[in-house]
Amino acid sequence: MIEMWFFIFGWLFTVLTVFENVFVMYLIITRPQLRVTSNWFVLSLALADFCVGLSYFPLLFVSSFFPSQLPVDHTGNWFKISHTFLYSSTANLCVLTADRYLAVTMPLKYLLRMTNEKVIYLISLAWIAPLFLFTLPSIFVYSGGNELLIFGFEMFRVSIFQLVPSILFIFVICRLCFIARDISRKEAALMAQISYNFQPQQNATRKKCKEKKASVNMIIFIIVFFVLCHIGGNFRCFCYVFKTCIVSDGLERAIHIFFVMNSAVNPVVYAVLKKDIKRELMKMCAIPRLHVKTNWFILSLALADFCFGLSYFPMIFTSYFNAQISTDHSGLWFKISHTFLYSSCVNLCVLITDKYITVMKPLRYDSYVTRKRLLSALALAWITPFLLFTVPSFFTYSGRNDLFTFAFETFRVLIFQLVPSVAFVLITGHLFLIARSISQKETLLLAQLKFNFCEHPKKRVKKIKERKASMKMIFLIILFFVLCHIGGNYRCFCFTFKMCVASETLKKVIHICFIINSAVNPLVYAFLKKDMKRELKNVAIEQKLSLVRAFKRNSSEPAIELR
Repeated sequence: MIEMWFFIFGWLFTVLTVFENVFVMYLIITRPQLRVTSNWFVLSLALADFCVGLSYFPLLFVSSFFPSQLPVDHTGNWFKISHTFLYSSTANLCVLTADRYLAVTMPLKYLLRMTNEKVIYLISLAWIAPLFLFTLPSIFVYSGGNELLIFGFEMFRVSIFQLVPSILFIFVICRLCFIARDISRKEAALMAQISYNFQPQQNATRKKCKEKKASVNMIIFIIVFFVLCHIGGNFRCFCYVFKTCIVSDGLERAIHIFFVMNSAVNPVVYAVLKKDIKRELMKMCAIPRLHVKTNWFILSLALADFCFGLSYFPMIFTSYFNAQISTDHSGLWFKISHTFLYSSCVNLCVLITDKYITVMKPLRYDSYVTRKRLLSALALAWITPFLLFTVPSFFTYSGRNDLFTFAFETFRVLIFQLVPSVAFVLITGHLFLIARSISQKETLLLAQLKFNFCEHPKKRVKKIKERKASMKMIFLIILFFVLCHIGGNYRCFCFTFKMCVASETLKKVIHICFIINSAVNPLVYAFLKKDMKRELKNVAIEQKLSLVRAFKRNSSEPAIELR
């Protein structure tokens, strides 16, 4: 059970680490407004955290199945590769902290001294130092049997890359706390003075103080989380060096999770506390044209598919190598993965109902689907699987009452698989009839417009085409859902009535179909939902123009702007 949760959280934070840091790097590279001095240090730290996400837990995961080929002790390649990027992240965090500390404490000297050459030098140092001080020596030290040399190198490694940064970070936190308090006092006094003197400068002065406080808060949050996540690692190194204590397997797993979590949290801190990154992020996310009722149902369905993707296949993959992880109905994997699977199913039902009402009752739709009903429908889509499947499954499959298990299986299959499939087939048939009727009306309308004069013929034709596009989207989603769940329904029939046996090949095909179903839904939105397709095109065009402008600017101006 503990090992299963270890793999779940490990993969969760690994995926978050990779995608979050890729997104931060993408923002800084493609946005000219973000190409300032501090953000080059953020970019370097994001790259280091990205490498940590790729090298730390995935290799650790593989080594748990092939311990002889990929050992996780100090002599193995996993330790050298993963800790090289881990210490690169630490060194980059030190450089970023020093940069922000100088910018806050000595702003005038900072602008003069932090030149382009020094920025490149500091970033290069943050990557080269772990390579020369840890990676290269570790290849020779751990492969030999000299205990004294290993002890000396361990003391040096832990001191340079773990203890000294932690102590310096604690000192910086204390110093920044005093600076933050001083800024607050100065801001209060300055605002009181400005209110009696010159009013127009008040907003500018307040904005400058807030930006300074935001830099302080960002560094404090990053440092505090770094120190907390590395306490266990420092204790483990102490036990390894001095042989005075033994680290338990539970603590060892917690240390691995905290190391990956630290790299996953840093981009969130940038997005929340770094003003320029937060501003660009809000520009990307806040697209009012997509804030319509239907898209909130799509957002909920996308979240359910995302959770299903994280919980379903990784644990199946793990179970093939580790017999302790059970994939039958009594195991935890079945309950978690099928909770999100059924959440996706119910969210799809809610989305289809919404689009069906839009097509059938377009005039009543706006008055009927209010904000309160929208939130109620979304809440129902998430609460229903939890109450009707997750909670009862803990009591049903753990017991030995075959009659109760049979009744619950029949109820589960009917509510979450058979009834939705039958309802979707009926809706598909009805939509076919509607699509044929719309095509006939469109043909008659276009023929009539040729002989008459209509002031806005294109608008009427466009409205009909949008209605047809909505039906195509729903039709494809329904069709793919029904096809992907045929095998699952057959397997449940065999399990419930004991009349047939589902082969291992069929089970594997069913698993793949479930994953494909969640992967195809976003493609259907992107290609058939007009507003999303339009926004994707706008984003692509904007990024292309931004890269062209950046290339022209970099050919004539310095690459790094000091701020």
